[in-house]
Amino acid sequence: MTTVADEKKRIDYLLQRDKATDKQLEKVYRQASADLRSVMLHYTSIYAVDGTLVPGKLSKRPSRKDLQLIRDAYAQLPDNLPVDGEKKARVYVSISALTLQTMLVGLLGLTLLKSTPKAIDIVQADIETAVKEELAYQIQAIPKTSRAKLSVIKRKAAKIASEPSAPSATLSDGVKDWRELIWLDHDRLLAQIAGIIDDGLKKGMTAKSISDAIFPGTAADLRSQSATRAVIQAFNSAKRVARTQAAAREDEVAQAVFETKKVKHFKWVTEPGACKKCLELEAGSPYEVANGPRIPADSHPNCRCRRLPVAAEN
Repeated sequence: MTTVADEKKRIDYLLQRDKATDKQLEKVYRQASADLRSVMLHYTSIYAVDGTLVPGKLSKRPSRKDLQLIRDAYAQLPDNLPVDGEKKARVYVSISALTLQTMLVGLLGLTLLKSTPKAIDIVQADIETAVKEELAYQIQAIPKTSRAKLSVIKRKAAKIASEPSAPSATLSDGVKDWRELIWLDHDRLLAQIAGIIDDGLKKGMTAKSISDAIFPGTAADLRSQSATRAVIQAFNSAKRVARTQAAAREDEVAQAVFETKKVKHFKWVTEPGACKKCLELEAGSPYEVANGPRIPADSHPNCRCRRLPVAAEN
C-alpha cells in the first residue's frame, strides 16, 4: 500500500510532466502566432494602397490569380488533417471566393489549421501516457494482483485511454469530447482576428495599424482585445484541457483498480498550494470508494490532488 508521502511524490512528478506538456503546447501556439503574422504581412504587401487596406478594394471578388494564395495555403495543410479540420478547410476555401476581405480570413483560417491539430495530438499523447503510467503505478501500489484481475484492469485502462472524455471530467455544456474545446478556441481566435480586421477597415486604419492591433508588441497592448491575447487564451485553454483530462484519466484508472481490488475507502491527498475546496476535501477524509468525491469532477479543472487507498480486500 502506498503512503501519503508516496502520493505527494507522485503529485510532484505529475506536475513536472504537466510542465513538459505545457512547453510542447507553447511551442505550437507561438508558431501559430508567427505564421498568422507572416500571412498578414504578405497579404498587406499585396493589397494595401499607400499602406492602407481600402474597404472598397477589398470588397471586390478575388481573381483566379488572387486565389492562388488560397491554393498555396491549402496545399500546405498536413496530409493527416482530422475530419473536423477538413470540414473547416472547405469552409475557408468557400468563403475565400466571396471577396478579398473574406479571402484574408480564409487564408488565416487555413494557416491556423496547421497548428490546432498539433495541439490536439499533444493532448492525446499526454492522455495515453497518463493512463499507461497510472496503471503501472496503481498495480505496484496494491500488491498481490492476480492474473485475472490484472487482465480486467488492463481492459478497463485501454477503454479509459480511448474515451472522448473521462466521466469524472466535467466539460462545458453541450461538449462531449475534449477535442471540441480546442476547436472552439480555434474558432474564437479566427473570429476575433476577423473582427479586428473588419473594425480596422471601417476606421480607415493603415495596414500596419491593423497588424499591430492583431499582434501588439508591448505588455500594455497585450491587455487589449487582440489576436495575440486570443492566442494566449487558446494556449491556456489547451493547457487546462491537457492537465484536466490527464488527471481525470488517472483518477478513472485508480477507480478501476480500487473496484477490482475491492478497496473500500480512500484519503484525499492535496497538491502543493491546494485550494480551499481541496483542503476541505482532505479534512473530510476518509471516503467510501463507491460514492466519494472524484478528481476533477468534485474538485476543479487543473486539479492535481490524488486519492490514496486505505483498505483493500484481496
